[in-house]
Amino acid sequence: MSKSILILFILLPLVLGAQTSREQRERDSLNIIVLTKKIEAQIKGKDLYLARQTLDTIFTLAQLNNFIKKTGDCYFNLGIISKIEGDTSNLLVNLAKSIEYYMADQAWSSAAKAHTAIAQTYLSLENAALAEDNFLVSLDLRKRIQDSLGMANNLINLGSLSYQSGAYSAATEYYHQALQISNSIRNKNLSASILINLSNVHSKLRNYDQSIGLLQQALDIYRETGDKKGESNTLMSIGIYFYEKGSYKEAKSFLNQALNIKKTIKEDEPGISKTYNNLGLVAKAEGDTDLANQYYEQALIYARKTKDSYLEATIINNIGSGKLGQNETESLELLMQSLAKAKELGLKRLILANYVNLQDYFARKGNYKKAFEYAKFAQDLNQEMLNEQVAQKVIELQTQYDAEKKQAEIELLQKEAQIQALSLSRNRMFTYAGIGFSIMLLIIIAILYSRFLLKQRTNKQLKELNQTKDRFFTIIAHDLKNTLSAFKNISGSLRKKLLLLSPSQVEMLIESLDESAKSLNELFQNLLQWSQSQTGSIKLNPSVVNVEDFIQSLLNAIEQEREIKQIAIKTNIEEGLEVISDPNILATVTRNLLSNSIKFSPQGSAIEISVTKQNSNVLFSIKDQGSGISKEDIGKLFRIEEDAKRIGNHENKGSGLGLIISKELIERAGGNIGAESEIGSGSNFYFLIPQKPQN
Repeated sequence: MSKSILILFILLPLVLGAQTSREQRERDSLNIIVLTKKIEAQIKGKDLYLARQTLDTIFTLAQLNNFIKKTGDCYFNLGIISKIEGDTSNLLVNLAKSIEYYMADQAWSSAAKAHTAIAQTYLSLENAALAEDNFLVSLDLRKRIQDSLGMANNLINLGSLSYQSGAYSAATEYYHQALQISNSIRNKNLSASILINLSNVHSKLRNYDQSIGLLQQALDIYRETGDKKGESNTLMSIGIYFYEKGSYKEAKSFLNQALNIKKTIKEDEPGISKTYNNLGLVAKAEGDTDLANQYYEQALIYARKTKDSYLEATIINNIGSGKLGQNETESLELLMQSLAKAKELGLKRLILANYVNLQDYFARKGNYKKAFEYAKFAQDLNQEMLNEQVAQKVIELQTQYDAEKKQAEIELLQKEAQIQALSLSRNRMFTYAGIGFSIMLLIIIAILYSRFLLKQRTNKQLKELNQTKDRFFTIIAHDLKNTLSAFKNISGSLRKKLLLLSPSQVEMLIESLDESAKSLNELFQNLLQWSQSQTGSIKLNPSVVNVEDFIQSLLNAIEQEREIKQIAIKTNIEEGLEVISDPNILATVTRNLLSNSIKFSPQGSAIEISVTKQNSNVLFSIKDQGSGISKEDIGKLFRIEEDAKRIGNHENKGSGLGLIISKELIERAGGNIGAESEIGSGSNFYFLIPQKPQN
């Protein structure tokens, strides 16, 4: 009995202590919940000093009780405070620290939220690569917990990143995945916003019918759900579509519908301002300057209510340009005001627009010295923006190449490690029995020979990769240098001799500038498509294509090129012929071949386009009357390692990337491409694709 009392006397304090500890943890947990609501209010009210004090208390309680997720929440809220203070560095550090605790506690949802916040921060820093990496990690974490809404939002972010970088196929794929998830959880308004994003992609790809169809679907959803803001924004997008198409009557109808709805929505002054501004653009396009200025004035009133400096500066620029030729004094004052705001906000495109308008203003006033001064400002700024684009493109391509080369080296090391492991295993086998010696000897020989072949193949692949890289950067260095030098020389002539040149000479130089800009744009598009094809980011999206309509749309697009050289184009297309293939790939390849035919055809000659069905395939053929290509040079076409500058004797030789890209795309679509030519007999470029996809 005495022993039992003694044991009870010893254990009782321990039991009471454990009970007290458990009760204390519960009290601390409730206290953290209360303090968390308090800090949310303090951060919302931007009382950051008190917010930090509250966070210190929560952090202490979380550490004492080993509340791992709560500690992660402390670092996440510290990140939010750093963001409000404009301290991006500490924002990223604190968010990364929060992820460590979230992952340790398997708080996948919170970790995904932190990765999304990091991605959005890198977006603000214009670091698209790191933003994409964090969005992808966030997406994987949300897949782990089946967070459908979070997955859809991450896919939308990835789609927007791809859209902004010009990777429209990848953007379409991400948006379609997001739409599928959104439809499965029946989030109609989210589906509508995704449809609008898809519409923007198709608009960039010039699939205008698909673009307007997607906008109409979004509009129907917003009307069904009663989302007035979404409905009005979509009506405005449709109105802008018709404005850009030149259908001003339809544009006004949709914009006025949008305006009427926006006026019923509380706190939508920015939307009202933008709608008035768009109505002003339509009125100006119709030649009704007075009505346009009335709309701009209304837009300005609402923009100033919102204190949106960018919107205000844009509208002031529109008003100033609208008053050119009417009220010169007021026009100058408004343009200078817009320019000052644009410079304050660092809006280079708006600064450029103001320079151009001010150049026009002073030219109208006969002050050619001032006009020339602003023309020079515009030229220098445009060159600066162009150089920034070139530098960014080169950096992206170099980064992509380095990543691919690094991956190849890693794979090589992994294979060598596997071979080494097999070799070690072989050595251990020697100890088992003498009877296996001859068998093991054969294995050794086979392994060594395999290793030799593997190294040969890998070295060959690395050599080819380096050759491709060298050729690729040679194209960049040579073609960019030539085009930019031509651009610089012409702009220099304009700058130095503008007042000495006749109007016809100025016009000739401006036309040369335009040609240089087109060449540079064409080179950039080719470089972008080539890099996408090398990384496998081009995905097929087959649809039914009416060949006659398709060819006609291409002819409309290159009408200006054809008209300049007075080329006659004859078509021979089977009536009603259709093909199921990716329309973007078909358009890129056919446009490349047709543009080349026009470029290398003599003035006033003819080009024949024929499209015929051959069994289960369709043959596209473009035949010109140019100087022709030798059989030796025909074999050099479509190859990255060959220097296109040495092929043929035509003065307008290009980089050859267009044909290389065309070959990549056609093979992706399951077809093949080729050329037939003889010196003096013109050239026939053709490609053969399946009428229907093989799978």
